[in-house]
Amino acid sequence: MIPVVSADVDDSPISPAPDLAALEELESDLAAVDRALAALDDGSYGRCQVCRVVIESEVMTSSPVATHCGAHRAVALSLAPDPSPVQDPGPESSGSQPGSWS
Repeated sequence: MIPVVSADVDDSPISPAPDLAALEELESDLAAVDRALAALDDGSYGRCQVCRVVIESEVMTSSPVATHCGAHRAVALSLAPDPSPVQDPGPESSGSQPGSWS
């Protein structure tokens, strides 16, 4: 008996679309690890980038890529770009919303 093969059937696996947010987060994490490895090489690992004091051991334990002491961490975080910028809702949301100008 000869097997029947249909040319209309695509049995290749369907790969999901890449999760760009997850990819960006992984790239950011990798960059932080690369910076930590460079700091190990130059002797600055575990020291605040602003005042050069030793970063608290609890902080380094919970986040081995930390770059700021407790006194400067809030300032560094406030200067970091917002990871989730507000998107323009576009023309679809032309209805009047509370607080809108229309």
